[in-house]
Amino acid sequence: MRRFPAHRAGHGDRIHWFESLADADRFNARTVTRARRLGLRAVLRRMERARADVVRRFRRLPTESLPIPHTRTP
Repeated sequence: MRRFPAHRAGHGDRIHWFESLADADRFNARTVTRARRLGLRAVLRRMERARADVVRRFRRLPTESLPIPHTRTP
């Protein structure tokens, strides 16, 4: 979510990307640890809000900001 404004402003090259899958795994582990305190309903509500936000922000991106040529991530 934090990357959308940078893409939209044409600053995709300033975004920090995971250097490796190990970095992504550490991020995911921290996120899961924090979320364990939540119940299923809270998690599902969060997911629903996050999905709607991603879709809304993605639709606002200018087409020319995609794909991201300076990364290996399409």
